[in-house]
Amino acid sequence: WFGCSIACKKSINDFKLRTGPYAGRKVSIDSPDYEILASLGANCGVFNLEAVLEMNFYCNTYGIDAVSYACIMAFLMECYERGIINDEFTGGHKLKFGNYRAMLSVLHEMADGRGLGIIAAIGIQGIKELLAEEYNEDIDFLNDIGLVQNGIEFGSYMSKESLAQQASYGMTNKSPQQDQCWMISMDKIKNSIPTIDNKAQAVTIFPIFRTMFGIVGLCRLPWNNIIPIHLKNSPKHEGEIIKEHIEDYCLLYEAVTGNKMSLKEMMLASDRISTFQRLFNKRMGKGTREFDKLPYRAMGPVTQSEYLSKQEMYDAQIRNDLNMSPDNLSLDKKIEILREYRNRQYEQLIDATYKIRGWDNNGVPTAEKIKSVGLTEEYLEYIKEK
Repeated sequence: WFGCSIACKKSINDFKLRTGPYAGRKVSIDSPDYEILASLGANCGVFNLEAVLEMNFYCNTYGIDAVSYACIMAFLMECYERGIINDEFTGGHKLKFGNYRAMLSVLHEMADGRGLGIIAAIGIQGIKELLAEEYNEDIDFLNDIGLVQNGIEFGSYMSKESLAQQASYGMTNKSPQQDQCWMISMDKIKNSIPTIDNKAQAVTIFPIFRTMFGIVGLCRLPWNNIIPIHLKNSPKHEGEIIKEHIEDYCLLYEAVTGNKMSLKEMMLASDRISTFQRLFNKRMGKGTREFDKLPYRAMGPVTQSEYLSKQEMYDAQIRNDLNMSPDNLSLDKKIEILREYRNRQYEQLIDATYKIRGWDNNGVPTAEKIKSVGLTEEYLEYIKEK
């Protein structure tokens, strides 16, 4: 990453570790980026930078995904504070938000395969099932608050107020994170995709672009983070920057391989890979509409405190979008009404996106789609499998 003009990676040198097998040593750390800072930090109520750095170091050293680990710990902390789990379950760890010492202890236990670390290591999906089956906890509530989909924890971007980001998380082929599709800026900041159809178009085309970057093994940031020199005095418009840079990936591909590939050909190759990934997911027992659903916390307020934290905005949505007065409604009723509305919107966006992508109503690529991207006849068998 030396010499990169974007410089998203940095290092911290001579950092003295305080816990674990390397306690007392001074080490260099591949310093955490914004998502690691958010997940290990604010998401867990931790505002001690040295603790975040130490957790980041040990996650990297142990080979544990830091974002998943942080999401798991935040889930366990919420369960602890709500009384769903207790000190006996945690092995004595006081898992209150902000207790970074407990977080570090559990991280070391995960690496050693002992204590609460054994439970944490099965991930949120496994923990939910354990709590429901062995401790008779409410699986519906656990499904609402556990930010996991298809067995993988969520990235750090909160999709709750962005319908397009919800769909991009729901239908991603890899996991619910922004690598394939980041919609918040277009949806909520620029408001450039206001309708369901606009959002469906964006949720279809952007993952193809981003998969294309992966095909050639290049960073996806230059296409919208580097402003062309002739636009340096112009406002930064994402669409303009895409036009200026997207074909650069084709030129770089040609420079390295000696083979010409047009943007259209590269997009087709990307679409082919995305379609194969969806078919592969289906063959592995997922990749259908059932698995495109999200935990409701990623879509709206689950609890009364969540609603009250943004009551003015949520009341306005009920009033303006549903033409209902929230003034005489109970708090629980408002949560129920908003949930029904947001779920309905999400299903409408899913339907529209499936249609554009060439998938059937169950989210499975059609035979026509499979043939159109150049996959061979054998892949038709994938859509017949139950």
